[in-house]
Amino acid sequence: MSSSKAIHQVLLARLFPIPKIGTPKIDAESLRSFRQAFRRPKSIAAYPSLSRSISSAADVGEPRSNSDPREPSRTPTASKQAKNVGSSTPKLGHIGAHSQSLMFERVDIKKLTKQLRKVDVVDRRLRQVLDGSLKVMTTTPPAYPPKKPRIHEKMIQAYSPTAHEFVNVPNIWLRDNCQCSSCVHEITKQRLLDTFQIPQDLDVDSHERDATGIKVKWSDGHESYYTDDFIAKSASLTENKGIVRQAITNLHLWGVEVSENPPTVPYPQLMSQESKPLLQLLQQIRRYGFCYIDSTPATPEATKFVLERISFIRLTHYGGFYDFTADLASKDTAYTNIALEAHTDNTYFSDPAGLQAFHLLSHTDGEGGASLLVDGFKVANDLYHEDRDVYNILSSVNIHAHASGNEDISIQPYKGFPTLNHDQQTGYLLQVRWNSSDRAAIEMPVEKVEKWYDAARKWNDMLKKPENEYWCQLTPGRVLVFDNWRVLHGRSAFTGKRRIAGGYINRDDWISKFKMLHYGREKVLKHLTVD
Repeated sequence: MSSSKAIHQVLLARLFPIPKIGTPKIDAESLRSFRQAFRRPKSIAAYPSLSRSISSAADVGEPRSNSDPREPSRTPTASKQAKNVGSSTPKLGHIGAHSQSLMFERVDIKKLTKQLRKVDVVDRRLRQVLDGSLKVMTTTPPAYPPKKPRIHEKMIQAYSPTAHEFVNVPNIWLRDNCQCSSCVHEITKQRLLDTFQIPQDLDVDSHERDATGIKVKWSDGHESYYTDDFIAKSASLTENKGIVRQAITNLHLWGVEVSENPPTVPYPQLMSQESKPLLQLLQQIRRYGFCYIDSTPATPEATKFVLERISFIRLTHYGGFYDFTADLASKDTAYTNIALEAHTDNTYFSDPAGLQAFHLLSHTDGEGGASLLVDGFKVANDLYHEDRDVYNILSSVNIHAHASGNEDISIQPYKGFPTLNHDQQTGYLLQVRWNSSDRAAIEMPVEKVEKWYDAARKWNDMLKKPENEYWCQLTPGRVLVFDNWRVLHGRSAFTGKRRIAGGYINRDDWISKFKMLHYGREKVLKHLTVD
């Protein structure tokens, strides 16, 4: 085996490791591009971890006349070769029985190691493309203690765990995010600084470090103070940036087994003005996607209290707080007695409701009407590991929806949205939007439409697997509150007369309440400029 082929295999093995479940599909075009990049002298597609082998192998191999293999000899031939370094592919040594025998001749190992570490960023992105950057996060990323920021040549530097080195924090960003009372209103936390009055050639006149941060005097005369934690977060891992902003917590994905011990909070505790019971309710919703409030008086007033204890009730074309029977007062199948398959509400809104609540106040002269809950994140996670192609189709093809039952209403979002929506910064699953009844058209070339239908069929089949369905019979006194961005709901057909009360709450409103109770105002505000 030639040395170039051997090294090629080592790099491929590192860039394309065999995953725990399945093997990523590497198309010929991607592989060809990788090989071409490998041949280019300025884009050696190696991985940082190889640098250790390279460094330790520098002195291994055939004897050389040079005392240092990284320094060319001062012969005319070596001098000529030195001039060609960087303009032609470096000459490669051989790979023996052990990786320690990997050698690079006439290469500045220190410089190469630094370059290879930078390639880590490219490697991460490459593997995201090939393996799929979209995913379901069930646990929060570990928080590693950051290295203290430093001052280097009048620039403030933060350690980047991605680049594996200290990087300059732009002066304009630091000045724009000064948190002093002259730049940010002490009460409203709104900006007072006119960003575009900051000089383009802003420089640091002086700086002084203390035990917790750095004091800076800018060339425009302003003085700022930045804590080490604030500066460090500016260069933190992308995966860690959205934790506070999105109120990410460790999720519990569930199926039918959740029926054995569903999350509940007693209504009497919620009636107190203490924040702990409310935090417990929101923590359960954030972790499981739903929670029951038991021992609630079977009245509209008590139901409304539960919702308003969380946040403001959202107004829609249905009104605000609802109290209805199956009389088609609003022209929607929810106002009938027919069975409803698992779905999320408001797919026809650009911003679907975040929470929804149901309280069965009464059910007379009939039976049926069992409620169905499905953990959309759990099904998405299963699909991600079972069929990555289908997952990617449902994450990329936009679907249009509408609400046009009432004669004077036809609500449609400003654009189509995919079934599985992800955070653009972290790539993590953020929202499930699925309601085949309200679906209009899909945005896809005609010749590829069948791919979406095949993907949607598989998604629909997985939603209907018995192990994914949690059926429960709502009763007066038990309020169900669930995350409409995660949990799909439905019901079986029923007879008789049912009276249901409930309402919607905006996503931003309930996440805000959760963040304030869970993290505290001070921590939330600290993350405004670094998330």
